[in-house]
Amino acid sequence: MKLTTLIGTGAITGLLFCSCSNNIANQLTGEWDVVKMGTLIITPESESPYLGYDGEKIYGFTGCNTFTLPVSAEELNAGKVDFGRTAMTMRVCPDNRYETAFISQVQKVKSIARKGKMLQLKDNEGNILMELTERQLTAQLLEGRWDITRLNGKAVEQSEEMPFLGFNTAQGQLYGYTGCNRITGALNMKEVLKGKISLDGLGSTRMLCRDTRFETEMLATLGQARRIELKDASLQLCDAQGKVLMVLTRSEKP
Repeated sequence: MKLTTLIGTGAITGLLFCSCSNNIANQLTGEWDVVKMGTLIITPESESPYLGYDGEKIYGFTGCNTFTLPVSAEELNAGKVDFGRTAMTMRVCPDNRYETAFISQVQKVKSIARKGKMLQLKDNEGNILMELTERQLTAQLLEGRWDITRLNGKAVEQSEEMPFLGFNTAQGQLYGYTGCNRITGALNMKEVLKGKISLDGLGSTRMLCRDTRFETEMLATLGQARRIELKDASLQLCDAQGKVLMVLTRSEKP
């Protein structure tokens, strides 16, 4: 997908990271939901903005488009980041509630401070422009259908028979499709929202299909899943040791 500059070079001269610790990179590592932007209060959901840092880049979501900025821990700990090198995708979104305001606020950012569990992005005068909290898996974020895009490290080609998982969080139910059969199962939502999951007792239809290239491996992999987490707009199922077994992205289908 074509990338473009998020904000013109020089629009932001730098971002000063202010903290009682000079190791701001460690404090920033992970993902952070925007919960306040100017006077706008935001309840985190699948289409709300967030920021993340993975040790190599700052990345995030404006509410419509994703963006990335290569940056080193040394740069962060030195106190400045030039957002003129940020790149953003060029999607046009029918429901664009946040992007314009997000970009407008980001242009003014000059400092960031950690206050308890919050991150605060501030302007040159110290006014708070955005507040962010550590990103948590919530029922709102989990709800709905997620296409399986990687299975045991291998890409899953998009097709009409693409396997998926879905979550009905209100009823504590999982549903899905293996590429051949439909699957269902119960979820312990209290455990799921703590990042724990067990899918050993799934039920399945018993159709005989010519194309079963995903089914056997998918069902076996689901049986190994013990952890669930949200990372970089993707859902990850991991084993007990933290190995990523399956990566899922939110589906555009209902």
